[in-house]
Amino acid sequence: MHSGLCTSNLTKGEKVPGELLLKEVMAFDVGSEVVQRCRNQWNPDFQKGGTRNAPDSRLIVKSEPTVYHVMSRTALDGFVLGDIEKEYLVSLIKRLSKAHFSEVLGFCVMGNHFHLLVRMHPGEKFDDEKIKGRFLEYYGDDKEMVLGEGQIPLLREKWSSLSEYMKEIKQGFSRFYNRRHRRKGFF
Repeated sequence: MHSGLCTSNLTKGEKVPGELLLKEVMAFDVGSEVVQRCRNQWNPDFQKGGTRNAPDSRLIVKSEPTVYHVMSRTALDGFVLGDIEKEYLVSLIKRLSKAHFSEVLGFCVMGNHFHLLVRMHPGEKFDDEKIKGRFLEYYGDDKEMVLGEGQIPLLREKWSSLSEYMKEIKQGFSRFYNRRHRRKGFF
C-alpha cells in the first residue's frame, strides 16, 4: 500500500456552501465514506462502473462560492509519484492558489493520483485592484509579464474557473515530471 500526502482544514460536521457536493462533511480522509459519497454525487456513473473524465457543465456554479471534489489520475502505469513529485505538486497547487480564486480545503496526493477539495470563488467578488495585486504576487518581478488593462476581465474569468485551475495544475506538473524524468508526452 502506498502512502499519500494528505491534509484538510475541514472539521467534523462542517457544512460547505453550494448545492453540489458534500452537503455535510464529516471528515476528509482518503478511502473514507465521505470521499466515496462525494464520488457518487459528483459522478453518478462511478457507482455503475462507468467513467466520466470531465465535470458535467451543470455541476459548475459560477455565481456563488462552491466546493468541489476533484481527482486526477496519471496515464502512466504503476505508482510513479515519489516524495519529490508529491512535494512539487503540493507546492504548485499552493502557488497557483495565490492567483486563482480558490481555497484548498483538503488534498491527498497518492502514488498515481491526487484528490483536491477546493472552494472556487466567483470572479465578480474581486475588484480590479485585487486582481492586479494577485497578478503581482503571482508573477513577482518577472519583467516579461505585464498586465494590460484589457487583461483584467480575462484574468477574472480564468482565475474563477475550476477547469482553468485544474488545467494549470496538470500542465505545470506534467512539464516538471517530463523534465525530471527526461520524457515527453502526457502524464
